[in-house]
Amino acid sequence: MKHTRNRLAALIAPAVILLLSLPGCGDNGSGPVGNTLVKPTPGSYYIFRKLRYDTSGVLMPGPYRLDTFTIINTNISAWGVNGITSFWSTGIKDTGYLRYEPNGDLAVFYPVDTSHDGAKDMVKTTIYPFASHTPVQLSIDTGYDSGNNYTVHRDSVVYIGDETITLPAGNFQVSKVRDLHDHRGYSNKGVYESRVREIATIYFARSAGFFVTQTWEHEFIDTAGNLTSRRLFDRFELISYKVQ
Repeated sequence: MKHTRNRLAALIAPAVILLLSLPGCGDNGSGPVGNTLVKPTPGSYYIFRKLRYDTSGVLMPGPYRLDTFTIINTNISAWGVNGITSFWSTGIKDTGYLRYEPNGDLAVFYPVDTSHDGAKDMVKTTIYPFASHTPVQLSIDTGYDSGNNYTVHRDSVVYIGDETITLPAGNFQVSKVRDLHDHRGYSNKGVYESRVREIATIYFARSAGFFVTQTWEHEFIDTAGNLTSRRLFDRFELISYKVQ
């Protein structure tokens, strides 16, 4: 995978609906604080809003874009894997797939079109180690431009802790992972010239059976390895949901 948004766009993406005001809580009242896994069944839904930040990290005013995820099916089999849950996103207008792993981790499946003929002929899988806490090295690949300058992309996921958070949909006990994409630029002579890290922090609430918030940020690092700047630019947060 080359860029950060390939994975998370399948989970949280901009919607085409714009609202000036947003509901304060979901159908589940203030939202449970608990750590028992709830597996949503068909008809369950999650509504997110997307907050944007300017280059100084200041929250931009609304209206905010909304994206609704609705559970379609559970316990389906695909790609040689059983127990998959499928959901529909109004933002990307496509179906996503996840699986609650026996050890408490979460697997997310991304059908991709490798032949570029419009048919999704391959699936990529990301494991989010919410329970096992085992670091995941996803991929290392290299992209070249017309001048033979190139960028090395390294993708990984690490567990970073648990906490209780408050969202418009209520209070949640969450487990957090950091989905890290490291991009290092080199000249056509192999000289190291630049480095950008794109970081997604993903919050999973077992009591909701789904992600409840995600943040995106950029870090710019000089060739000596020093952090020169950091920018938070997106935040998705759950504003309403119903698990059935």
